[in-house]
Amino acid sequence: MTDKITITKADPAWPALFAAEQARLMADLAPPLLALEHVGSTAVPGLDAKPVIDMMASVAALAQVDFTAVSRLGYSFFPTDMQGRLLFIRPPTATSLRFHLHVVEAATWHARKERLFRDHLRQTPEDADAYGAAKHHLATLHQGDRLAYTKAKTEIIQSITDRARAARGLPPEDVWQT
Repeated sequence: MTDKITITKADPAWPALFAAEQARLMADLAPPLLALEHVGSTAVPGLDAKPVIDMMASVAALAQVDFTAVSRLGYSFFPTDMQGRLLFIRPPTATSLRFHLHVVEAATWHARKERLFRDHLRQTPEDADAYGAAKHHLATLHQGDRLAYTKAKTEIIQSITDRARAARGLPPEDVWQT
């Protein structure tokens, strides 16, 4: 997958953009949505990021997700090899960023690596700084190759996620396998 990777300065508007989208999605999709949180780099105050609002929602069962209802809200289903997860993407508009909606089952909610990673970065500024520096370096190194950029981040993400899991008494886990 090739396209330019852009890491932008942290924007204090990101939480408000998420909150507006969260309200819209919960109004139209709950139930079956049980919870909807802001995850990813834009959810960490002060952390530079790609201009994408990543969200994670929980449902009792993935089979409950109404693809037509999600589509009416401007999202398209994006097939991935991620087990136990549905991914929907709403492309950027003239007035809004791109949104990614990851839907997972509630039974896995408490241990979702994206939530643990976000919370750890919020609570551990030195790890947030290290991750931010790595993202800038890797975006330059893999300028036109999003897949290579994503794979190159795995080592630092794994290391930070392992610390976050250990702090919560959870066993280590392969970062992007589930």
